[in-house]
Amino acid sequence: MPYFIFVAGSSGSGKTTFANRLKAQIESEYSNVSISLLAMDNYFLPLPNEIHTEDEIKQYRTTTNFDVPSQVDFELFHHQLRELANNRTINVPVYSFLHSNRMEETNLMQPTDIIIVEGIFALHKLNKLALNKSQYISIFIEADSYLTYQNRRKIRDPQIRDMSVETVQVKELKHIRDSYFSYIRPSAQQNAELFISNNHQLSVDSNLADINDSFSKDIPEVLSKVQDRTSDLTWQSTVQDNNSLSSYLPYIAWTTIGLETGLLIYAMSIPLNISIQLALAATILLSGYVLLPNHLEQEEYEFSSVTL
Repeated sequence: MPYFIFVAGSSGSGKTTFANRLKAQIESEYSNVSISLLAMDNYFLPLPNEIHTEDEIKQYRTTTNFDVPSQVDFELFHHQLRELANNRTINVPVYSFLHSNRMEETNLMQPTDIIIVEGIFALHKLNKLALNKSQYISIFIEADSYLTYQNRRKIRDPQIRDMSVETVQVKELKHIRDSYFSYIRPSAQQNAELFISNNHQLSVDSNLADINDSFSKDIPEVLSKVQDRTSDLTWQSTVQDNNSLSSYLPYIAWTTIGLETGLLIYAMSIPLNISIQLALAATILLSGYVLLPNHLEQEEYEFSSVTL
């Protein structure tokens, strides 16, 4: 059965960045643990059938409040989460913010050891899933000041959601702020186990690559909690240690010395001209010097710590 990591937060809180970085770290350090990410953005409702033209779509995108639960297909979302919890494959819908609509294609998603679920309403109606507390951890990403979210959205939405700064400001005043305090924040107060602060400050001229790069201390904490609760998984780091070979270098060294000694004895016993014998011996010594790592003398080795 998968273990779920629910990550919620306001629009612009950094929850997507946090979820992606957590996933990347687990993938890079623990390749024997399978992990996937389910973005709740893909569960926004499709465009109403009566809207067709580009102008109508633009008007819909500008005037519709997407930060309310009624804009999310919770029936499908919860159904598919329960399917994953029961180790069944799902077809994840694909939502396009540029078209404000759900696309025809879907993405096949198979259950994995760890499933990260991120979205503004990831903690909303969490009880509907009927998951045991041992099956998940719930996280809320927040900033000390609400203005932090507002500033980040001014940077993000014009770049990736085809919105003008003016439109972003209008939606902020009409929709987003009220929705945060009416729905998103209350769901966190009710269901979040762990609150993570992200107070990374940006200017309007900042690059998206700089957004929310401030979770270096939080990710290890979350990972440690997840590992403690998933003892059935093999959390063995598969990162190659640069010093992993060093513990075997003494054996390589002594083996090389032994081979050299044997070859030298054999070379000197061959009835050849003394100059040929010396040349052969010099070649053997030189090859041993090349084979032995230069840094061998720089480290102290304890043979008792090596398991053969």
